[in-house]
Parts: sequence; structure tokens; C-alpha cells
Amino acid sequence: MNVDQIYDHLARRGLSDSYRGMCREYLGTAENYACCLGPEGVPSPRVLIFLFRRLWAERHLLLAIEVAFSILWGVAV
Repeated sequence: MNVDQIYDHLARRGLSDSYRGMCREYLGTAENYACCLGPEGVPSPRVLIFLFRRLWAERHLLLAIEVAFSILWGVAV
């Protein structure tokens, strides 16, 4: 799961309206994190775990499960 896929999921659900906001609020990183990832845009496992915990705490359970699947098996759902 790359940063673009994460943003698409969050934007479709109305949870984020910008990459900067997504990085700050849902990835727990600096606002410019998405532009520093390189061409593949794959966040670190630490960032994905932060995202999972945030989504779970906010009760976005299906999206949290998709992130967990990505962390465990390295594939996007």
C-alpha cells in the first residue's frame, strides 16, 4: 500500500482533503512526508502501524483491516 492509495481511501471517506493533512493526522509524520518517499511512495512499517492504530481508534474498522493486511502480507487490498 503506497501513499497515493492511502490518500485515495481516506479522501473517498471524507477523512482527509490533502496529502499534508493526511501525513500529519493519519500517518503521524511531517507534512512533507509524502513527497520524500520516492517514486514508489511506500511508507515505513512504523508509519503504517501508526495509521492502523489511528483508524482503529476512530472506528474506521474496514479501512484499518485493509492497512493491517498490507502490513502483514505486503499487498494492497
